[in-house]
Amino acid sequence: MLKDSEPPYSVIDNYLDDVTFNELCGVMLGTTFPWFYNDTIVSPDDEGYFQFVHSFYEEYLARSKMFNLLEPLLNKLEPKGLLRIKANTTTKTDQHIIHKQHVDLDFTLPNIYTSVFYINTNNGGTVFKKGYEVYSLANRLVTFPMHELHSGKTCTDEKRRVVINFNYIK
Repeated sequence: MLKDSEPPYSVIDNYLDDVTFNELCGVMLGTTFPWFYNDTIVSPDDEGYFQFVHSFYEEYLARSKMFNLLEPLLNKLEPKGLLRIKANTTTKTDQHIIHKQHVDLDFTLPNIYTSVFYINTNNGGTVFKKGYEVYSLANRLVTFPMHELHSGKTCTDEKRRVVINFNYIK
C-alpha cells in the first residue's frame, strides 16, 4: 500500500507563504503562461502519452523569460548549483496512469537532488520505486536524492496536474 505519511525523504507542506504562492500560481495556471507540447513523458516508448512543459533552466542557462518567478523557491532551496528546472503539466485521465520509473538526469555525483514543487492539488502524485507515494498538494515540496527512481501519476479529479521539477547541487 502506498502511503503519503511515510515519504522516502523530505516533504514540506506550505513551502511558500500564501501571498508568494498565490502570485506564482496566478501566473503558472493563467491563460498566458507559455506551455510547450512534448510528445513523451519520460522516453520515446511512452506509448502515446504526452505532456506540456516549460523549461526554466537547462544546460547552465536560464531558458525562460519567466525564470524570475522562481526566485522565492530558489532562495529557500539554496542550491549550490543548478542542473535543470522544468515545469510539467499532465492532463486529466479517466484512470490513474503511473508513468515509467526514471531519474531526471543521469548524474552520479554526490549531493545532487531533485525537488518537486506541486502547483495544484489533485489526486495524482509522485510514486517512488521503493513503494511510497507523495500526493499532489498545492504548495508542497518533496526533495530526494536525484538517483532515486520515481514516476509521475496522473490525476483523475482535476483538468491537469502541474509541478515544477528542480535538479540541483546541495
